Amino acid sequence: MSFSGIEFMVLRFCVISSPTFSIPYAKEVIKTRVGDCNEHAVLFCSLTRAIGIPTKVVVGIVYVDGAFYYHAWNEVYWGRWVACDPVFGQHLADATHIKLEEGTLLDFINVVKLVGQLHIKIIRSS
Repeated sequence: MSFSGIEFMVLRFCVISSPTFSIPYAKEVIKTRVGDCNEHAVLFCSLTRAIGIPTKVVVGIVYVDGAFYYHAWNEVYWGRWVACDPVFGQHLADATHIKLEEGTLLDFINVVKLVGQLHIKIIRSS
C-alpha cells in the first residue's frame, strides 16, 4: 500500500465532519467516525504511519471564504516535510495554511486561544 489519491480520498470521507471539543485519538475516531479537522488529521497521521510514512499533525490558521480560522492538517516526510490537508483534499496544502505549532494535540490548546486574538491583514495576494 502507498500514499496515493485513493487512500487520501477514502480517509477524507470516512469521518463525518462535525465540530468536536475533545483531544482525539485515532482509535476513537475510527469508532465514532465523527470529528473536525483535529480528528481528520489524527486519523490520517495514524494511517500513514501504519504504512511506514513519517507523518505529524500541525495546527495553525487557514484562510477560507474571506476569514482566518483555526485548523489542523498534516505534514508527511518525502525527503523533507511537506504539508498536506485531508480535510480539503490537498496532497500539497496551499498557501492559505499558516502553521503555528506542531507537537501533540495538548500543545495545540495555546494555538486555539491565540487564534481569537490575531488580527491579520492581507496586503497582497496573487
